[in-house]
Amino acid sequence: MFQFKSIGRTAYFLIVPLLVIGMAGLVTHSNLVLHDTMDKDIEEIMTEKTKAVSGMLEQDILKPAHTAVNFARIVEGLQLQQYDLSFYETLSRQFIESDPNTFGVGMWLEPNVYRQGQPYFSAYAYRDGGSIATTQEYNTAEYDYPSQPWYAGARNTDQPFLFADIFYDEGLDIYTLTAAAPIYNAEGKMIGVTNSDMDLTTVTNLIKETSVAKTGYAALIDQNGQIIASGNGQTTRDMAEADAKDSMEKISAILASGRGMGILAGSEGDLGVFYHQIPNTNLYVSLVAPMSELMGELNNQVYSSIAIGVAVILILAAILYLFIRYMTRNIKKINDIAMHMADGDFTHKLELTSKDEFGTLAANFNRMSVSIKNTIQEVGAKSMIVSSTAEGLGRDAELARGAANVVVSDITLMSEGAQLQLKSTVDSATSLNELNVGVQRIAESASEVAVITRDMSIRADQGRSVVGEAISNMNVINASVKEVSVAVGRMENHSDRIGEIINVIAGITKQTNLLALNAGIEASRAGEHGRGFGVVAAEIGKLADQSKRSAEMITEIITEIKQDTASVVVAMNRGLTDVQSGTDTMKHVGAAFQHIVGEIQSVNERMLEISSSSEQMSAGSEQLSASSDEMSHLAQEAYGKTAQVQQSAGSQLAVAENVKASSAALMQLTKDLEEVINQFKV
Repeated sequence: MFQFKSIGRTAYFLIVPLLVIGMAGLVTHSNLVLHDTMDKDIEEIMTEKTKAVSGMLEQDILKPAHTAVNFARIVEGLQLQQYDLSFYETLSRQFIESDPNTFGVGMWLEPNVYRQGQPYFSAYAYRDGGSIATTQEYNTAEYDYPSQPWYAGARNTDQPFLFADIFYDEGLDIYTLTAAAPIYNAEGKMIGVTNSDMDLTTVTNLIKETSVAKTGYAALIDQNGQIIASGNGQTTRDMAEADAKDSMEKISAILASGRGMGILAGSEGDLGVFYHQIPNTNLYVSLVAPMSELMGELNNQVYSSIAIGVAVILILAAILYLFIRYMTRNIKKINDIAMHMADGDFTHKLELTSKDEFGTLAANFNRMSVSIKNTIQEVGAKSMIVSSTAEGLGRDAELARGAANVVVSDITLMSEGAQLQLKSTVDSATSLNELNVGVQRIAESASEVAVITRDMSIRADQGRSVVGEAISNMNVINASVKEVSVAVGRMENHSDRIGEIINVIAGITKQTNLLALNAGIEASRAGEHGRGFGVVAAEIGKLADQSKRSAEMITEIITEIKQDTASVVVAMNRGLTDVQSGTDTMKHVGAAFQHIVGEIQSVNERMLEISSSSEQMSAGSEQLSASSDEMSHLAQEAYGKTAQVQQSAGSQLAVAENVKASSAALMQLTKDLEEVINQFKV
């Protein structure tokens, strides 16, 4: 499957086609709605116009009906037999004279109503050129007016009047419309009919003068579909018989639909036929116009909507292009900075001056970079201090080890002296047992013991001095170890601060992931229109994941540093404990030496007493023997103390060795920390 390498291209090539499809669908839907609306508007406009024309014609067409009704009411008020034919003919003339469009007016009585045995009685007047004439030619069995449709219709209707079918007078070349009204006697019995024949020339002229659209026209049609008059001059009477029949069938079908409109197929396109029945008549006013003309405005609006849709698509595509370019540029800048940070380079700065989310993200990135850079620099400085302190601690440990070696050597000599002293005291005890043999030998032994005790005193003083120096050195080591411990503690605190900063970075990454997720959700809610933003939100989420992984890497490094620092702290605490133990031991050794010196001085004094009072030794042999036993006991104790001091000195030497090893390990850890820090470029 083809994959785009750029978010911008992905968004552009996904959104633009969707935008085009959406706009095309919108334009198509709008055109369909517009088409339906225009159809309704056209139908409504044409229907209103047909009603308007029908209203104008109704006033003229109803005049013969009113004439027939008025004439019938007049006749009903008369005593028919009291008036002769001329009277009724005069009434007919008067009605004709009252309306220029009235062609003829007549009164027609039922058989035997006017006079018994007279089947026909009528008075009919009509226009004859410029004058009004009367005729009796319809009072014949041949015409038999009671059987005529207009008369039969009036006889059977319950309405005040009715219209008969339109009649074309070939002699006069005019169409006439006959209105017939029934005449009733006092008992309500129909006794005749009055009629009024209207010349439709004025109506047809009005139809011909009515304009519809550009090339359309109006037409007057009867209920049979016959075209009485039309604006294009064509009537059913002018057509060939087959064409006239076909035309009447099509028009009758349209009228039968009752919709008020219909479509007729023409040689030059479909014709829209809109009709309305003239009230109280069987005539219809029809407006006919080519559908292309009626829909011309619709087509113009369709073209306009298409042009507007294309313009909107181009504008939106341009806006989308600029917006995507803006976003991809900013994302690229952020990605470049993230790559530098992932490589350990914190010398670059994200330059975004916008006030939107990218500007805020850039500011946070720069703050994070500065914070990490400062932390790394501070850790580097502290690691140098730790390295220097560890190096000093190593030198101090070396000095302590040398001093401990000296102490061990001196204590060994002191132990040998103590052993000699013990042997001497044993010999003294033996000599005392042989006191009876000779005082001289006792004196000689006392002299030897005096010399030995003097040497022991000198060596005891030296041992005490060495122990004092060892205690001073152990105090120095103790202070150095405490300083290193404090420095390591500060380094651990700085590691904790770095961990807090990394937690802040992780929090920002989490919030960024959450924002990307919320944007994805909103994009998903937006549907197709939000897909581009959903892709951008996913990329921001990926970028946040990269930042999270970088933060996790730094967290792992800091964790290792903290673990190493904790190891150093443990080693330093152990060294501090050992140094303190050595110091306490050396204090005990010093106390032991002090005690030994005191004892040796006591022995020396006693030996002087023995030497000076050798003459009295015989008398005090028992006391000398007791003193000799005590001296032997003290010698044994001194020998035991020197052994303890020798053991403590050995322990102190081991502690010094441990301190030296711990300082070497600390220096190695600081080197490792410097190597890790040197991976970052600040």
